[in-house]
Amino acid sequence: MLNSRNNTSGMDSMLTEMALATANFSGNSYPFFSILIGMLGSFMSGSATVSNMLFMSFQYETASILGFPELLILSMQGIGSGIVNMISVNNIVAVAATVGCLGDEGKMIRTNAISAFIYYLLITAMLGTMIYLGFDLFSV
Repeated sequence: MLNSRNNTSGMDSMLTEMALATANFSGNSYPFFSILIGMLGSFMSGSATVSNMLFMSFQYETASILGFPELLILSMQGIGSGIVNMISVNNIVAVAATVGCLGDEGKMIRTNAISAFIYYLLITAMLGTMIYLGFDLFSV
């Protein structure tokens, strides 16, 4: 995905096409989805680093298309990928095996999912407010 721009057909990269489609779909509500993209990437891969490697350029491009401050959108990606580390299956299994709580993985995920949802709401409210008020770190 990251190197799909280097092709012989002259087509845009997959991330550019995804960014255009996402911008058309979400419009001005994109900041509400931005943190969820980071969360989804981290949950599926089990790694915040992998989520950020895959989706940072996508988030940046989508923010640029929509005219949102890129740094705040990228912050939402990074925070979202970090939040979900507490409920990703890979991490829960590793923790359960380490502390000897095998069989309680579902309970751990359900308990931590509440905290993850609260973090999502708080971060989206704070950074979303900054975005919609026009706060841009590069213009300060």
